[in-house]
Amino acid sequence: MSEVDREIEDAYGPLDDAAVQPQSRRRREFAPWHHPVKQVVRARQWAEQIERLIGDGHVTRGVLRYLTLPGADMMDARYIGGRLRSRGDGPFKLEVFGFDRSAGDTDGPGSPGEEALAALRQDQLATMESKLRVGQIEEIAVDGSVAQRQLQDAGAFDVINLDACSHLCCDAPGEARTLFAALQKLMVHQLQRRDPWLLFVTTRAAAGDFRGHGADTLKSIVKQNIEHDGPAFIDGLRAVTGLDQQDGGASAAWAADGELFLKMFTVGLGKHLLHFFNNQIGRSARVDLTSVFGYRVSGDEPDMLALAFRVSPRDDQPVTAARVAAVAVPQPEIEEIKRMLRRAACFRNLDSGIETMTEVRTTAIREQAELLAAANYPIEGWVEWLKTHNVRPMDCAWILQDAQA
Repeated sequence: MSEVDREIEDAYGPLDDAAVQPQSRRRREFAPWHHPVKQVVRARQWAEQIERLIGDGHVTRGVLRYLTLPGADMMDARYIGGRLRSRGDGPFKLEVFGFDRSAGDTDGPGSPGEEALAALRQDQLATMESKLRVGQIEEIAVDGSVAQRQLQDAGAFDVINLDACSHLCCDAPGEARTLFAALQKLMVHQLQRRDPWLLFVTTRAAAGDFRGHGADTLKSIVKQNIEHDGPAFIDGLRAVTGLDQQDGGASAAWAADGELFLKMFTVGLGKHLLHFFNNQIGRSARVDLTSVFGYRVSGDEPDMLALAFRVSPRDDQPVTAARVAAVAVPQPEIEEIKRMLRRAACFRNLDSGIETMTEVRTTAIREQAELLAAANYPIEGWVEWLKTHNVRPMDCAWILQDAQA
């Protein structure tokens, strides 16, 4: 078991058995994504942003093409699929393309992921074309790999949901198969899309584990903006960090833990995406940070970050090979950077939100219970699990009375 898995297990209880035990036993184990705080992310970030994308007319054929990293019970797809089915402007289905790391060496109809996907098809939430690939999404970073070829054959997606329990930027030296490298490949892959699309990134984020190529990239892109854009960027950083320092508080934020680091991570990743998509000749795109959530996995400070980005390709004219050398590469507009900084400053701490906002908490508990019941988990056991939760305990016995009523 990795150090990250051990930390998560300490916070939430055992994880590994849920993926490998037979169905009758597996459904008695609970995992991090079964906590109501995760349901707030599903409902208030993922589903809301997807519904806006559909409402703007950018999803065609009544099918949402959705790349995901599903758990064994595919609760993200089940919840989003249910929201889409209940829309008043016509039902939508998910066409799922998933990297099912929970399946281990078990492939085919008997694997937990395939069972969950079959249930989604049966409930008319997912299309028959939906598929799971057993393995890790990091494999797409390897040129010529089977995973990369399957991704290329799949075409562009309406939504990419990188919902990871691990760190996006915690690379071992020289490691090619990393989540950050996979994100880079997905950014290139999506250049073929000409309609707006969504990118969700959920990642562990702590200063002590921020290292490797991904971390260096984010730090470097922020440093470049500090040096090149001067006061305009630095003033925006000060608003994000709340620190009145020469570099806008960047150096202190990278070294901190908790909300300050999460905000700085958001700025770095957002700026990285903005720089990439703004500088594609003939394929540039506007990048908007639309939602920033954080919550705790272990310890007293938020160390999990959930981000939503909307990428809107511009109506650029294609550039012929003969004209490439004569075309100036556009630089990100300072107004776009300012907009990204303003959104990063709107960080929402879900720990405090779920404690103080009764309606949010009640809705999240009720929706999470419905998802668990649909996946054959015992609600009584879940209530006990939540009551003794190491990080975010909740007393929600009232949900049992609601179920009986």
